[in-house]
Amino acid sequence: MAIDDNKLNENEYDSSIYTDLKDSILDSKDNKFVYTNINTKINFKGELIIIDESILNKYSTIIMDNTIQIEIDEKYFLQPELLSKKIYGTVDLWYLILWVNKLSSMYEFKKKYIRIFNPSEINVLNDLIELEREYIQNTQTNPVMIEDLTIMKVPISE
Repeated sequence: MAIDDNKLNENEYDSSIYTDLKDSILDSKDNKFVYTNINTKINFKGELIIIDESILNKYSTIIMDNTIQIEIDEKYFLQPELLSKKIYGTVDLWYLILWVNKLSSMYEFKKKYIRIFNPSEINVLNDLIELEREYIQNTQTNPVMIEDLTIMKVPISE
């Protein structure tokens, strides 16, 4: 499905349009741009675990090649959802802004100059999600069963 303009159809892809949390959560299950819907899931001893094997990591070169640098107003500091709404027409791409800037939390989001995925190239992101959609949906409905899970601590460098 192609997206015709630079912003997403907020009635289809914006969980902030709901005044009720329950409706927002129900909608997010079908919203392909929601963070949990672009990551692989596994079943570890009956617990559903989201692992950071996302489209962003898999296609990082393509995504980073489609970024631009912008200057943001301080009103957007600590509020990537608000900036996502302004730029893309949906709050649901907040994680993309953080990821492109190598930030792990909204509390780190307080830089005057940041990179964003170019809104005029939103079709590229849509195409990548569509390319992986069947695989991702399969991991949501039928996550791989893992009996033994080794967690490796990786130091975070700045």
